[in-house]
Amino acid sequence: MGYRMKGLLAVALALALALALASFSGCFDQRSVDSTGAPGAGGNDGDGDNDRNPEVELAEGQSDFASAGNGGGRGNYAGGEDDSGAPTDGKNGGSEPRSIEEGDIWKTSGDYLYVLNQYRGLQVIRLSLVDKPKLVASVPILGRPVEMYVRDGNAYVVVSDYFNCWLDGTEGFVREFQGSQLRIVDVRTPEKPKVLGGIDIKGFVTDTRIVGEVLYMVSNRYSYYYYNSSDSENLTSVYSITIADPAAVQLVDQIDFLKNEGYDNHVNVTENVIFIATPQYGWYDEESGQWRQEMKTTITYIDIHDPDGAIRKGKSFELPGYVSERWQMDFYDKVFRVVAPEQAWGNGYPNLFTYKVDDPDHITLLAQMQIKLPREEALTATRFDGDRAYVVTYERKDPLFTIDVSNPAHPIQGGDLEMPGWLDYIEPRGDRLVALGHDDATGETVLSVSLFDVADLMAPKMVQRVTFGEGWGWVPGEKDDMQKVFKVLDDLNLILIPFHGWSSKDSRYVGGVQLIDFYPEEVNFAPLLRRGLIEHGGWVERAMPFKERILTVSNEAFQVVDVTDRDKPNVTAALELARNSVDFAVMGGYGIELSGEVSYYWYYDYGPGGGEPQMQLSTVPLSEPNTANPPAKITIDGSYGRVFTNGSVAYLLGSYYDGTTVRTRVTSYDFSNPLKPEKLDTLDLPRNIDYYYYGWYGYYGENAVQVRPDVLVLYSPNYYYYYDYYWAGTEQENPVYVLDLSNPRALRLASTVTLVTGEYSWISAMKVQDGSVYFSHSVPFETKSGYYFVKYYLDRLDLSDINNPKLHPKVNIPGVFLGLSTDGRYVYTLDTQYIYDPVTGNYNGTYQAVNTLALIDDKAYLRDRYIVQLPYGNNEWWWMGNIWVQGDFAYYTMNHSWYGTVASSGEADYNNYHSETKIVTLDLRIAKKIEAASSQVIPVPYAYLRGVSGGRMFVEFYGYASGGMLMYSLADPGEPAFDGFFRTQGYVQKIIEKGGKLYLPSGYYGVQVVDLAENVEPL
Repeated sequence: MGYRMKGLLAVALALALALALASFSGCFDQRSVDSTGAPGAGGNDGDGDNDRNPEVELAEGQSDFASAGNGGGRGNYAGGEDDSGAPTDGKNGGSEPRSIEEGDIWKTSGDYLYVLNQYRGLQVIRLSLVDKPKLVASVPILGRPVEMYVRDGNAYVVVSDYFNCWLDGTEGFVREFQGSQLRIVDVRTPEKPKVLGGIDIKGFVTDTRIVGEVLYMVSNRYSYYYYNSSDSENLTSVYSITIADPAAVQLVDQIDFLKNEGYDNHVNVTENVIFIATPQYGWYDEESGQWRQEMKTTITYIDIHDPDGAIRKGKSFELPGYVSERWQMDFYDKVFRVVAPEQAWGNGYPNLFTYKVDDPDHITLLAQMQIKLPREEALTATRFDGDRAYVVTYERKDPLFTIDVSNPAHPIQGGDLEMPGWLDYIEPRGDRLVALGHDDATGETVLSVSLFDVADLMAPKMVQRVTFGEGWGWVPGEKDDMQKVFKVLDDLNLILIPFHGWSSKDSRYVGGVQLIDFYPEEVNFAPLLRRGLIEHGGWVERAMPFKERILTVSNEAFQVVDVTDRDKPNVTAALELARNSVDFAVMGGYGIELSGEVSYYWYYDYGPGGGEPQMQLSTVPLSEPNTANPPAKITIDGSYGRVFTNGSVAYLLGSYYDGTTVRTRVTSYDFSNPLKPEKLDTLDLPRNIDYYYYGWYGYYGENAVQVRPDVLVLYSPNYYYYYDYYWAGTEQENPVYVLDLSNPRALRLASTVTLVTGEYSWISAMKVQDGSVYFSHSVPFETKSGYYFVKYYLDRLDLSDINNPKLHPKVNIPGVFLGLSTDGRYVYTLDTQYIYDPVTGNYNGTYQAVNTLALIDDKAYLRDRYIVQLPYGNNEWWWMGNIWVQGDFAYYTMNHSWYGTVASSGEADYNNYHSETKIVTLDLRIAKKIEAASSQVIPVPYAYLRGVSGGRMFVEFYGYASGGMLMYSLADPGEPAFDGFFRTQGYVQKIIEKGGKLYLPSGYYGVQVVDLAENVEPL
């Protein structure tokens, strides 16, 4: 289950430019920019600090504004010698062998199943009545789940990508921690679990084991991930944590060592030793001055023989080749064995290495044997079994090779067997091997299970193979954890295989748990027989026997299955574990949740097995919006993305296929009795309104707004990724729909306003003020020297009479419309301009600026321009995030990233990367003098402004699996003050503030609830 980073972080660099700002229309003074990209005297530095730009010369009449044609985009990237503890292994262990336990994403204890759900944390399912399971408790666990243990009344939950930050009350600044965490949960009373605490772990945990009474954890730390760290070293860390006393779980020991530029860790664990393999793609040969493509792997010995948890790093040694999974390694009878292919990908000749291990510091090579192949092939599977090793390679046919390693100094290659396809994972069963793989005999690659007879090591035989699935298929989980997925149940003569695949026949994904009879020693009939398929909602990950049933689980659902008739498995019970929360609204004392799969209309499956998508509209208690059993639920046809409310009526906005075309649909539901909601009316619009996955979004906002409780306005924007820069294109009509919701039983399209734009136009989000709707659109109009220019226009729709709305004349403005001043006299825009070099006559990069414009007689007059983002300079660059106008202030985030320099040469030090993000506040109260009121660095390297609501500003960031929200109070709107932090998971589609609480619909992660009156910092 470990998260293993497979590649390097690619960072785009650019050359520094000697640039000069110039006016295109005479509406501002020329500004100089030095060679580093920082402004010269009189400018501001683009980071939002309190530098002032010179006075702007205002035009007498309406300016003829033009902007850089970037489609409205807002970015430019301008040990020691201690010989204690001689190594032993499971065969030659000490007098008191310690048991080894592996974690997993689910564990049973008594009549309870504990599920570590990616979306919902630790979930407890009661199985005392197995056919009537009940989800009895959930404990949110923030971070990416790795694995879990349940023992002695406690659950030990390991997550990576864990982040926390808090205000240091003594020193007055924000501190943060980023890495992994062990969370301890008391489950002695399973239906009332209690979080006891946690232990922070540096880096990203990839592997864990419990050996005896000690939990060992291995983590990776990548210097580039910790952007503001001063060190440039990639580290592997090993932790030991005693769990002998559940009331006193504590860290015992820790070891850090360099990863030697490798990016994976794979472990082989015995009761006294952890071998850690760190493969590396290649290295630079300084003597020859060439990049060597040969792969290598570093093996590190970690001594864990102390039962109390003391650990010590022993010898590290290198071998040629790439160890990419745990099954390539084995420690047996004081000999470490490993099979390594020459390449991580592609073909080659694998080598078998054996090493004599005398003690942690004395490890010597016994033998290196290149496996003889008929041709270079890729290694697909390896497994050691006592004195034997099995190796599988693949190019056009799949050879299985057997190796005798009874004499580790002189291993002998045995027989080989060619067969179609390849093997991915092998389970030894004495003189039999059962293996999971793929078969391509028919020209179509399908999953397969194979049984081999290896009694004669020189002549392995395939006994039988069965295939299953449709088309290409795969199983969940990484190869290191394959034994947790591919369950061979000898006592039940049964194999369980969760899998997923693509059905070319039905053009859809298929999956579930395949049942296969398994009688390895049977000679009178086929020892393998494919039986029925347990279908399962969501991406099924595990299956296991429990009492007389089979349990199956995904992050979305849990099932109990009766397999008495293995050809026709019968699902006796099912639980919803996580539904996809698309939108949410608070209505009185209840929540209204829209959930299900939102689909683009071009993804609708109208073929066999497909059809119109279905979603759910549920009534949920505000105290428990993620309940598995909503008090009321309605199934609705179509694909919906938004919920609007007016009193006790909810309006759904989505798409519906009417048999010919896809149209935007509005449906009304009466929730006056929240336990018995009633559908009232449906209105289909003439044209489909384009939308993204989780709703309708325009540039800096949405393209569906509720102007009044009973009036909804939508438009259909055109988003194109192709531009004909040398031609302005033809005019295009874009409808703006005004919907009358005043009678929910008779929804009405009150009027349609036609907006004429260019063929390739950007339309910004709508803003509502004083009963009117404001937005902007762009029109390409000119190309110079390969650079294209656009003109932006402000659109104003007066909705005093919704049956006869008035579209005012469009007004040319510089850039995208952002908002209005509180009195409506001024318009704020974000503009992108090219930087003109008068010496060369070329345009070199772009900059961005916030503008204040006076609206007078359908004309815009520039009052001030404030540069917010400059092109990047020498090994540094800026990126402006979202910008939000609230009242007389504007707020935005600005990221600044840069490399350090090598002292000896002055060149960029690519191992010394830094990144920081600032929150910048602009004071717009004086139209002719935009000022940076404040600027402050936030405690995460990358973040963006999500919104402003209820006197707070919300700044969001993302980690690998989850992120968080930083809250800032706007009691002083010019000086946002840190006001708390809470973790989030998944994409937060909306921030709803009601009654002192925040409700955050977050897809499959559910609706997160944050009580603003409580301490929002997590444990």
